[in-house]
Amino acid sequence: MKIIGDVRPGKDFQITTKPTNLASSTFAALTSDGLLVTRRLADLWRFSDDTPVLAHWHGESRTDGFATTVGEIKSKALEAGYTLDH
Repeated sequence: MKIIGDVRPGKDFQITTKPTNLASSTFAALTSDGLLVTRRLADLWRFSDDTPVLAHWHGESRTDGFATTVGEIKSKALEAGYTLDH
């Protein structure tokens, strides 16, 4: 399933705090079982890297949606120096 609409590319999404407690973001993963909505990045690690994710960042003056994947988010978490513990 593809994410469509007024969303920014996943490459623009930034990890801004510890990935297992990312209070400034909500993630919606489109899985074969349904839609998982979570505020914890660690909840995404059980899905395959190609699982589509909508990352919703709550900014100070606006919010943004980012169309990304579990794999792209994992890569950003690792680049930020975090482990992918469950």
